[in-house]
Amino acid sequence: MFIAMNAFKVKKDSGEAFEAAWRERDTYLNEVPGILHFALLRGDVEEDALNYSSHTMWRSREDFDTWTKSDAFVQSHRGGGSTTPLLLGHPQVSTWDAVLEQDFQSGE
Repeated sequence: MFIAMNAFKVKKDSGEAFEAAWRERDTYLNEVPGILHFALLRGDVEEDALNYSSHTMWRSREDFDTWTKSDAFVQSHRGGGSTTPLLLGHPQVSTWDAVLEQDFQSGE
């Protein structure tokens, strides 16, 4: 498994607009081979910022790399500039290769 995350520092008064922009955008992820999961995460509040992270899980790094070179990637990021006025700086990207995986089912 491979995980890609983007960390965003959002202006304190812009959280609702930031979340709405993500909810309303076309992601095209449902058309992408290898994608397992997407989540937009809201984190701790800092003095001057709201912390968010986009979190995607992939079968492999190769699947992620293929996505970043695809037309679907270009299409899904076309409106990304609309959130720029809501941010305090550029998003910070981090990527992770799983070295140990365990699944826990709740039985529900």
